[in-house]
Amino acid sequence: MISITQSSQVIFLLGAGASKNAGIPTTYDFVTQFINYIEESTELNSKDKYHKKKLINSIVETLRQWKKLEGDNVDIELLLETLTKLKNRNKESLLQFCADREDSPTLMFIDQELSLPLFDELIEEIINNLKVFIKFKTIVKEDNIGYLKYFRGFIETAKNKGCPLDIISLNYDTCIEQFCNAHKMTYQDGFDLYWNPDAFKRDDTDVRLYKLHGSVIWYQSDRGTYIKLPIQNEFGEIKLISDEKAENLMLYPMQKWDYAEPLLELLLYVKDLLESKISDKANTDDFKFLVVAGYSFRDEHIKQVIFDAARRNRKLYLIIIDPNSNQIYDERLKYYDNLTKILSHLNGKVVCLPYKFESVFPFLMDKYVNKLKSGLLEIESMQRKEDLAEETRWINCIFLLAEAEFSELVDKIIDNKSIVFDKSRTRFDIQIFLSIAVNLLYNNQRNKANKYLVKFYDGLWDFLNESMPIKPEGFIGTFDYGSGSTIIFRMGGNIEYFYKTLRDLKNYCEIRLNEMCLYRDEEVVQLALMMELCIEYLGIFSNQSINEFILSIKDYIIKREDYLNILKRYIIETHFDIIGYELTEVGSKLAKLKVFEMKNESEMKAGGVTNMINEIERTLINILYKTLNPEFKK
Repeated sequence: MISITQSSQVIFLLGAGASKNAGIPTTYDFVTQFINYIEESTELNSKDKYHKKKLINSIVETLRQWKKLEGDNVDIELLLETLTKLKNRNKESLLQFCADREDSPTLMFIDQELSLPLFDELIEEIINNLKVFIKFKTIVKEDNIGYLKYFRGFIETAKNKGCPLDIISLNYDTCIEQFCNAHKMTYQDGFDLYWNPDAFKRDDTDVRLYKLHGSVIWYQSDRGTYIKLPIQNEFGEIKLISDEKAENLMLYPMQKWDYAEPLLELLLYVKDLLESKISDKANTDDFKFLVVAGYSFRDEHIKQVIFDAARRNRKLYLIIIDPNSNQIYDERLKYYDNLTKILSHLNGKVVCLPYKFESVFPFLMDKYVNKLKSGLLEIESMQRKEDLAEETRWINCIFLLAEAEFSELVDKIIDNKSIVFDKSRTRFDIQIFLSIAVNLLYNNQRNKANKYLVKFYDGLWDFLNESMPIKPEGFIGTFDYGSGSTIIFRMGGNIEYFYKTLRDLKNYCEIRLNEMCLYRDEEVVQLALMMELCIEYLGIFSNQSINEFILSIKDYIIKREDYLNILKRYIIETHFDIIGYELTEVGSKLAKLKVFEMKNESEMKAGGVTNMINEIERTLINILYKTLNPEFKK
């Protein structure tokens, strides 16, 4: 076996979720699509379709009722495991304790009893159908792998440090192979034509690919040889020119490990990979990042390899990209044993990004990996200074780690180092609080998120008062007529900086609401809407550098009526009825203002238009005060 002496600093571990955007079903979608596949198959007669579909639905529904107790659903792994155990039921030791097992010729499902003779005729066919279906669905078209183009940046970075990019895949599909072909890059997966692990040593390589569960294009012959054939074959068995018969080398879900040299050796290579150094070059930082995409760590042997690597390599960090990332971390990685709650060496070393892989991949290098690395290096620097009793600024670490959304470590530093946030940095602080709060909300850690939401609202209120010295009892604007019916309105303070910051924060929320996450979290919706209130109010100031707007009376009325509709939507979304009276007052004044719109300047002055606009703006300022003031959120 070869030894991998160095690895790329960023290593990818890809599960089924990483291939979803290439058109490959998730483990849950596989079940639904397989049932439809049986229904639509042209190779089965209607009777076979009926019996197979009825049996599969019965098994799935029985499992679904059972899994409800665990708050989970049925996926392809559980279905295939159950089918296999039902096929080999006489070998299952637990069934030997069941009463009347010899005398009862039926199996019990949630909705029916099934005769064993009929069952035995169907089960083998269904398993074979399912394996063919899995293989058929994992054939990837080059047109579908465009979202993987961002691997190029990681490959370039890895090669600049002296080695290829290392990718571990648990998928049978050919997404990575197709990516390399499309971009004229070379990859090594341990095969030439036959299995040859020395291929991993080659220097002219862009990607080293470790497919731990085999591949749709790998075969094992009946003479014990392993061969790679990049062909489309819907059937599991082929005949080679040497007269050998060969079957796909694919470790199906929940299948027990049978000896297969490539799969066993690849697992050992991965263990070596995670524990190896990054580069032979001097002055290379030695952090290692395992980016996990679309994988939930159900395979106990893989989880143990990573536990061992984390124990030996204290600078190994995981970045999990998955809508259920924090659940995966809490339930499968944080503890060696969930019952005894013995903490693993991965505790506190996992960044949970609750997003879709394809949506975060474009920013993964610059926004997450680089920020995380810089933050960890800054921690080392601060720790050295602290050990020497020198002055430290832990806030620098926090800002970088918050940008990388390493919520757990940010929270730990704030608590352990008793960080005091300086009001001179309010703009930066509210960015920290918002990013951590939103990350925690989407990771279903609402109690922790609330702590940072309170800090965010407090910081936003301080920032608002610095930028716009609002007082609920007064008004800081001035109003003048321009030529004709044009009005000139100026406000004190510095709204330009505040406006741009809020626009960035709202954009941060909306990207997550509309692109990166699977669902729209209501708290994040309200955050985005609250910031929209401020942005839309200030948006009327066309010259923000001097806090001024110049508008006709007609345009002013249109813009403020639009703003009134936004405020009404805010009340509906947030049930913040405390501003209802002020909204009615603004609506009434705008209606009166319309009456004077077509009059001349002297008539408008006599009608008190100046005071009316001042009163409208004063009321709107009071509404913002109530909306953003933390006291009104308690």
